[in-house]
Amino acid sequence: IDTAPTGRPRAVNGAISYMPNIFGLMMAGHIIQTLLKS
Repeated sequence: IDTAPTGRPRAVNGAISYMPNIFGLMMAGHIIQTLLKS
């Protein structure tokens, strides 16, 4: 961890906290498509 560049941990944390939003949008889109097909 000490050898990692200064900007690295912040970028990783941002990506991790930011993924659930995209995952939620993808799941919502998939559910909507499934409802529309049925």
